[in-house]
Amino acid sequence: MVALGDSITDGAASTSDADRRWPDYLAARLSGCTTPAGVLNEGISGNRITTGTDGNPSALERLERDVLSQPDARTVILFEGVNDLSWGGASGDQVIAGMKEIARRAHARGLRVIGATVVPYRGWGDYWTEAKEADRQKVNTFVRSGGVFDGYADFDKAVRDPDDPTRYAAAFDSGDHLHPNDTGMKAFADAVDLSGLGPARDCPSARVRLTPYRPSLPTDRATEITATVTNTGTKAVTRITTGLHLPDGWTAEAEAKTGSDSLAPGGSYAVTWRVTPPTDAAWGLYDIGVRTSFRQGGLTRHDTDSVTADVTPVPSAVRPPYRTFATTDDARYAQNDGQFAIWAGGQDLAGWKDEKAAIHVPDAVPASGSLTARLVGQTGSGPSAKAGIAVANDLTTPESGGYAVLTMSKSYGVEFMTDSDGDGRLDTWAGGGSSYHPAWLRLTRDGTAYTAYTSTDGTAWQRIGTATVPSTDDAGGLDAGMVASAVNLDHPGQSTTAVFDSFSTTD
Repeated sequence: MVALGDSITDGAASTSDADRRWPDYLAARLSGCTTPAGVLNEGISGNRITTGTDGNPSALERLERDVLSQPDARTVILFEGVNDLSWGGASGDQVIAGMKEIARRAHARGLRVIGATVVPYRGWGDYWTEAKEADRQKVNTFVRSGGVFDGYADFDKAVRDPDDPTRYAAAFDSGDHLHPNDTGMKAFADAVDLSGLGPARDCPSARVRLTPYRPSLPTDRATEITATVTNTGTKAVTRITTGLHLPDGWTAEAEAKTGSDSLAPGGSYAVTWRVTPPTDAAWGLYDIGVRTSFRQGGLTRHDTDSVTADVTPVPSAVRPPYRTFATTDDARYAQNDGQFAIWAGGQDLAGWKDEKAAIHVPDAVPASGSLTARLVGQTGSGPSAKAGIAVANDLTTPESGGYAVLTMSKSYGVEFMTDSDGDGRLDTWAGGGSSYHPAWLRLTRDGTAYTAYTSTDGTAWQRIGTATVPSTDDAGGLDAGMVASAVNLDHPGQSTTAVFDSFSTTD
């Protein structure tokens, strides 16, 4: 089968190099069939049905090359039209005419044609209008109505928000409101009726899916993870069992039976586990898998699914030599071996305000030395929130001199700030650009001169700037720390959570 599509089919916004595009998920489903079939991905970013652009021929123009001339092609799934309708200037009638032409030419060469409905895209830039939405609905009515296609896959229904069908449901949205995340890609593949594709025979009927898509798991309590098994076939399946696969040391308690004696066509059942990672689990991403087994047509069949869980920090004690200090009253901290977390509010971290929370080590940076840390990420904050590293003669009293800060803001890039006159206020600035996380941050000291660097990998460093801080104590070492501020002056009540997984000082 050939998947003829645009950037969504090409895999935009799915996990890179992980084979999580919807044609990949469809191929995985087909691999379980007694007579399997392969899937050829012919998605090209920016592709349209009605017209091409320089170097990007339209679907009609490339149909012969990319579909009709492919050896052993039996079925084409046409999933295009959103670019035509959103920014391409085409009408619904023009898209329908192009779909008809593709179907006519494919049928003339003996291929089956499955049409896919056009997905919602409200919120993607400023392309959506009520008139364009009416055109999208017109195209989708045509796709669903029959008479031209040999079947259809309702991708629109699979991912739309039930409360606002003009938008993606949050569980499937990558964040740009046009391209799906991995779970949305999986939903597209699940929406394809394997029995209508032609080549595949005797495919597994039952499917299992885990939710939520990206569970957040604190280490101090259990989190609910649910597996739902659905029979998509035309006959009952029996002896269904479902098991969860967890990282070593994790525990899970099922809230009900994990199996079922029989599941009728169209039926489903759910199993919910209360999952708890160990208290000393490193913060970060882990895979949680599920496998279901069932009897179908006298054979034992299987299906699997997985989600990526995020183990998150919870407030805890910080151990010596580390200390904590805050100029905002809502600060909290956590340490897990070499990982650190700071929760903080605060109106600003420069100029007239210095409201922050810090985890610091006294006298850690010598007269010629450096401080390096890796900021993993910032969550739960406004766009101006800052997190990074700081040095001072005494970080608990910045007015004592030597004060400098290097941060990555949530959305506005790197910021290198220093106190030029010893009054404890950060009044010089360098930086800008795009924000990225994780981010390596480094401050080097040569007497009263500080130089700031950033890196994406901890190997190749970019110099942000150099500043002289004349109030630096030449005779002693500088306090070194990790800092965070919500910079919530224009975002009242917001806080930020900053996570670090590396912190070191060197001579």
